[in-house]
Amino acid sequence: PKTPLTAAARADSAALAGDPLDGHAAVVPQFELNSYDALNALTMDCDAFVEGDLLVTFPQCKDAEGCNDVFNLAADYAGDDAKPPAEPHAGAWWLRREGRPRWPGYTTRSSAAIRVFGPRPVIREIFLREQ
Repeated sequence: PKTPLTAAARADSAALAGDPLDGHAAVVPQFELNSYDALNALTMDCDAFVEGDLLVTFPQCKDAEGCNDVFNLAADYAGDDAKPPAEPHAGAWWLRREGRPRWPGYTTRSSAAIRVFGPRPVIREIFLREQ
């Protein structure tokens, strides 16, 4: 048997039924719209860019001089037809795995690649080594 709704629950249900956005709005995880480069994700404790994500954001980039290398690397990645094909659900939360990128252009000898792709354990290791 169904549990009868309280008066408050009936009011909430009626209010939502008339809401024109109800069927069109959703809570979306931050990485679904734009993830952060791995360096900022480490310091901000948020989602880092992984292959399959739609966009990568560079919140600390205020001028071209200090950021052209990461912009160029991200553009090379986006335009490289040699990168492994994305899985049908690439970027989906249940497939997110932060790790070494499969892209052939990734190298741990590039500070731009480490900043964009990480992975975060590599960034931690480099940071701790420099202390």
